[in-house]
Amino acid sequence: ADARADLDGRRAAAAASRPGAGPPAPPPAIDRLFEVVSAAAAAEGGVVGRQGLAEQASVRGTSAAFVAVTAVELGLMGLAFRAILLYASQRRRAEEALERARRAAEDDRAAAEAARAAAEDANRAKDRVLTTVSHDLRTPLGSILLWTQVAGRQTVEPQVREALDAIARSATDQSRLVDDLLDAARAARGTLRVEWAPLDLPDVVRRGCEAVRSAAEAKPVELNIDVSDGGAVDGGATNGGVAEGEPPAAGHTFGDAFRLGQVVWNLVGNAVKFTPPGGRVEVRLSRREAGWLLTVHDTGPGIPPADVPRLFDPFYQADRPNMPKAGGIGMGLAIVKRIVALHGGTVEVLGGDGQGATFAVAIPDAGPPAG
Repeated sequence: ADARADLDGRRAAAAASRPGAGPPAPPPAIDRLFEVVSAAAAAEGGVVGRQGLAEQASVRGTSAAFVAVTAVELGLMGLAFRAILLYASQRRRAEEALERARRAAEDDRAAAEAARAAAEDANRAKDRVLTTVSHDLRTPLGSILLWTQVAGRQTVEPQVREALDAIARSATDQSRLVDDLLDAARAARGTLRVEWAPLDLPDVVRRGCEAVRSAAEAKPVELNIDVSDGGAVDGGATNGGVAEGEPPAAGHTFGDAFRLGQVVWNLVGNAVKFTPPGGRVEVRLSRREAGWLLTVHDTGPGIPPADVPRLFDPFYQADRPNMPKAGGIGMGLAIVKRIVALHGGTVEVLGGDGQGATFAVAIPDAGPPAG
């Protein structure tokens, strides 16, 4: 009662000293703390002033430790003792919670390490399987291609030759599918590499197109190749006779002839695949400032705009309107993008739905990265 009267008196004095303004509203925690301390003070025959209590609370915080300190300053030793016991209990609970959090973090870290180790083991197992499957598939495919070529040279019957050509095309497609699987694994691990050497880029483009010409003729699809602006040289080795260490001449650049050929036959092969019979595929290589531009255009149904952002994602296959479902595993364009990026270039798709598709590949003249 005395404590409450003292509180009411102080509130009235504060209101009288500031006309028009009510007493300051203390924070709820301070209000509750005052009730606890004032009740203890009344029990021990003392009185607590709210103003001093509020000032101390603003600095020390409304915790059990503050209650203990305040009680000691006011001479309320019974309350101080109880507050110290409460503070010790709170501190112990906080330390136990911290220890539980530390152990949980260690358990999470150990689980993450175990998961990472399991993923690495799974990747190594997958690589072993891919390598084994590749070897087991390539051996019979190589034999099929070899003997179809031998048989093709020994027969002139049109139907037999047509059947042999179909077998050779299927075996070649399967061989490239195996290569895509292996390259997909390398790309996922970041181990897909290019072997830098001088090369004749027009010749690489021409050879890549010729690799899919039989498929175009079988459909049939007209395949037009224009590398005249690149200064192509007929025949010759892959590197066009450029000696190691020499700068590339007209028509030559640095890069990996096999990998760039892979880019060509993937893009041209896709164009042939998605072009209806009687359609046309145009391949053009042109010189640009400090580089080259390869474009592959088809007269097929085009690519729906909604599919364009994901077109180069691994294992993604866009649905072409009015066209049967494409074969393969959906890794061709992802591999193309990776190979072009390793050469410092870019690849993009142009054209919209119903307008055919055009892929544009920009390859700089820059040689291998330093180091």
